[in-house]
Amino acid sequence: MSLSLSTPDAVLNDLKHADVDRRGAAIYRLVQQRTTVSGATIAVIRLVSDRNEDVSGWACEALESSVVPQAAELGDLIELLRDSKDGEIQYWTATMIGRLGAVGSSATAVLANCLLDSPCLAARERAAWALSEIGPSARSAINALKQIGPEDPPRLQRLAATAIQAVVNRAA
Repeated sequence: MSLSLSTPDAVLNDLKHADVDRRGAAIYRLVQQRTTVSGATIAVIRLVSDRNEDVSGWACEALESSVVPQAAELGDLIELLRDSKDGEIQYWTATMIGRLGAVGSSATAVLANCLLDSPCLAARERAAWALSEIGPSARSAINALKQIGPEDPPRLQRLAATAIQAVVNRAA
């Protein structure tokens, strides 16, 4: 179960702080306390591309283990995925949207765009996975998923096929 911090603004400020130690300490607090801070998901995702390798590594670990996206963050996640050209940020943003499941349905179009247009294969794969997690509410992405064909990498083909099945079968 997640705990709420008494000062969530302090954590958000520290995640965005110029000082490496403050950013790292904020990530540590989120992980160790299993803390849910609204807006922290976006701040941690942005840190995966931090110029300090320790901070970027800690951010990835936090996203893997303990950062839980909140439905209230979906609009910001959509905006981040739409605007980012960084493959790692795209990957993690699609991951967090996928973890929201059907709640993330309003991200279907931006996930479909990522699937087709990202130069980062891992981000494209994660977008396909996220669409499968959204399920029937991602029906509008079927055409994008069907554009993944034999010229695409085998894993991406499998993920797109799985997403199509998840959308169609869950809708039946």
